[in-house]
Parts: sequence; structure tokens; C-alpha cells
Amino acid sequence: MERASGDLRATPAGLDFYERHLRHLPGIAANYWYDQPHVADAVTEINRTYDQATTETLTA
Repeated sequence: MERASGDLRATPAGLDFYERHLRHLPGIAANYWYDQPHVADAVTEINRTYDQATTETLTA
């Protein structure tokens, strides 16, 4: 996500992530998504991205 003219909008990377991991999730509360396909992959990718970002921030 990024801020644009006071609004939030999805970045190209965010849209790509959504298409790969989230677009098939059912329209139910997120706390019931744990057994849905692609959720574990999404969590792994988020954690990897976070780890990379924090490592780069600490070394910069």
C-alpha cells in the first residue's frame, strides 16, 4: 500500500501479492482463513519480506 493524494492505494507489488495468494479467499472473517489454500505461503512471504526490510534498515 502507498498513500496517494490522501488515499491509500495498492502498489504493483501489493496487487501481485493479492493475485498470487489472496484473491481466492472466501468472503468470511479472516480468522477463519487459517485452513485456506495459499494462506501459509502468504504468511511465509510476508515474514520473509519483513525480515529483509528490517535487515536492510538496520544495515543502512
